[in-house]
Amino acid sequence: MPGTKSAAKRAPLAGLPSVDAILHIPPIAGLLQEAPRLLVVDAVRAAIARARSAALKEKRPGQSVPDAPMLAREAACLLAAQRRKGLVKVINATGVILHTGLGRAPLSIRARWTLEALSGYGSLELDIATNERGQRDAYVARLLSRLTGANDACVVNNNAAATLIALSSLAAGKEVIVARGQLVEIGGSFRLPDVMEKSGARLREVGTTNKVRLSDYAKAITKSTGLLMRVHTSNYKIMGFTDDVPIEELVKLGRRRKIPVMDDIGSGALIDFTRWGLPEEPTAQRSVKAGADLICFSGDKLLGGPQAGILIGRKATIAAVRKNPFYRAVRVGKTTLAPLQATLESYLAGEETASLQIPTLWMIRQTETDLRKRAESLAGRIAESAPSLTVSTERVDSQLGSGSMPTHNLPSWGIAITTPKATDLARRLRDNAPPILARVQKGKVLMDLRTVEPGEEAEILKACSALTA
Repeated sequence: MPGTKSAAKRAPLAGLPSVDAILHIPPIAGLLQEAPRLLVVDAVRAAIARARSAALKEKRPGQSVPDAPMLAREAACLLAAQRRKGLVKVINATGVILHTGLGRAPLSIRARWTLEALSGYGSLELDIATNERGQRDAYVARLLSRLTGANDACVVNNNAAATLIALSSLAAGKEVIVARGQLVEIGGSFRLPDVMEKSGARLREVGTTNKVRLSDYAKAITKSTGLLMRVHTSNYKIMGFTDDVPIEELVKLGRRRKIPVMDDIGSGALIDFTRWGLPEEPTAQRSVKAGADLICFSGDKLLGGPQAGILIGRKATIAAVRKNPFYRAVRVGKTTLAPLQATLESYLAGEETASLQIPTLWMIRQTETDLRKRAESLAGRIAESAPSLTVSTERVDSQLGSGSMPTHNLPSWGIAITTPKATDLARRLRDNAPPILARVQKGKVLMDLRTVEPGEEAEILKACSALTA
């Protein structure tokens, strides 16, 4: 009879449970307490649709139609996968300290407390003493001035915005002289020449890729010159037959020719890292002492704070930035100012205190000996709780990341789990709650403890124990 075949296909599928029935079954019923109902319902419908599609492809449709508990588990997995595409806490065991994909610098405990305290109402633009409107980053500007010796400071949402608004404020319609070897490109195809074009300034390249001399800058100066600019090549290194112009010499030239000088130092170091046995990074203090009119850098790299673009320098240049109509579009709010304020206060407490309170600095300063002890302790506990895993400790190399000190590795120690299915095991660790991010190398899953924060070893132990459950 016509339609008999299609009716036979439909009949078994009628046994699929309804959305409402599945919503009352654990773990879906529990998820309704923590996730938006709309997202939970979407996941349940998707699970049912998958089951229906799979059943219709069977030679004997309906033979393997899942029951309500099976569909509830499937829906829970689908919802968890969707939510992981948003922002979730992760454990960084990759060994990359400033991991761009993981939000770069982790905030200090002090910064997290301050952010939580100011998550409600706060005196963002109110002068409590006078009850009048105030400048939102006035206190942060004062802290930056105290730390660096600059006359004034302001904060925007990232260093790309800082560069753009600085060029727009100081050199729109004029030429900016930059060394050819400093025309950097950072993540997302963000190129300095393109930024300069958007700012209204005109690029004037000098020198060669590997060499630039002070005389190159001097010869390029004309009546159209509006700015001399130096850019720290933080994400690559030109080595060998090279020559560069120190910021001190560039400033002297600018003073003689009455042209402002801008120094983009990139990673935002407030500490002389050579004292810690690391390569030299330009510090904000050195640029201020040299007399640069404007210095810009990131807040979430070596400084160890939230994502921000920080501008420091002379009062007149900072005032020019604040008066730029573009400033309102890139200024920051309380969720940036609160943790930045706390981070800067840690620096004011002294280098030793800062290195203990700011996770980025703490991770950099961990010794190979201490990391080995941590690795041996954790490996022993994993081997005891999950004896079927082949666990060992291994010497590994950590990296600063995000273009900071690109040629320098930090000796570290981590946990190695040897398995013929290393990629699958790494995926299962990512499926953990919270996800654990590790490296896969030569048939091993490697977890570098340099980037594992205090207290997170317990989560790693729990996840590894569950792998054999």
